[in-house]
Amino acid sequence: MMKIKSIDIFNCELKLKKVFITSLGPIQSSHHIFIRVVLEDGTYGWGECAPSNTINGENIKTCLSIAPDLCKSILDLNIFEHYTINEKLNRVIYGNRSIKSAIDVACYDAASKKENKPLYQYLGGKINKKLYTDYTVSLDSIEKMTKQAIEIKKNGFSIIKIKVGENGIQDIERIKSIRNSIGDNIQLRIDANQGWGIEEAVKTLRGMNKYNIEYCEAPINKELAHKLNYVKENSPIKIMADESLFSSNDAIKLVDGKHCQYFNLKIGKTGGIHASGLFKSNGELVAIREDVGRHNALDKLVGCVLSNQQLDQKNQFIACSGRLNFELVQKALMTDIGIMIGVGAPTSLAIDLANKFDIT
Repeated sequence: MMKIKSIDIFNCELKLKKVFITSLGPIQSSHHIFIRVVLEDGTYGWGECAPSNTINGENIKTCLSIAPDLCKSILDLNIFEHYTINEKLNRVIYGNRSIKSAIDVACYDAASKKENKPLYQYLGGKINKKLYTDYTVSLDSIEKMTKQAIEIKKNGFSIIKIKVGENGIQDIERIKSIRNSIGDNIQLRIDANQGWGIEEAVKTLRGMNKYNIEYCEAPINKELAHKLNYVKENSPIKIMADESLFSSNDAIKLVDGKHCQYFNLKIGKTGGIHASGLFKSNGELVAIREDVGRHNALDKLVGCVLSNQQLDQKNQFIACSGRLNFELVQKALMTDIGIMIGVGAPTSLAIDLANKFDIT
């Protein structure tokens, strides 16, 4: 056991070398909050967030105003009790996921240092594949965007994300110019940042299809997420949800409604990292998986234990961070495990389903 002794809060404004423009407006600087969690033996971990007015409704002022109360709520807690830490943060105030994510990640960073492991290993990850990132072309004139894409290609990037969403007709011309300038070997993906109307999105995506676009992120306003399925069904380009996806419940609605093919997951939107674990009846850990969102974590756990044949239904139980709801119990049914543990009271639908299938 190692207790949290103190938490420090820092903030800064980083001026961008170039103004970054999306359909939501220009960005001249980036505001950040840094959290340092210090343990009783002096070990410390760092977390960071960059709150956004237009994306998650948070900014530096809102984060700094609630951060002291959030930090105070987890003082003297065991740094390894991530479920409890997460629950304490959520009891202070609803939402405010950006600042919560910074605190949560700082706790994970400190815990991983105490275990003398890099964070990815502490979370159960492995270095078994290459990860490729993209470089983003800011929204601007066709000439400037094309020039920037050419520079990005020269710098060795094989994937380019292009900001669009200002005007569908002009956006098609932007993509046409960029594709003709960089050739066919560079992977292109686009992000409209909610800039198009529904019919405009469909027409624009059809017009861009010849330019080999991997996917389109956030084509329409997040308030119209219930109509995203219409865009997906009529678009030859695959759709990724972003601004309409903050929680596991949002993810369920998007999947059930068949609204998109991809998710853009950010810790700053979910409020931190969540986990699900499989334990023996004596408390010994069998497997644990963590991810942004409780449902993602449980999905990974179920897939892991089924593929590795680690199940012993009579002598094991599942523990999840956060509140148990209907969907989590439904996922657990795949394992035939008879006991589930969650942080907080389960929903009434979860209780009904558990009773029906004799889950404790």
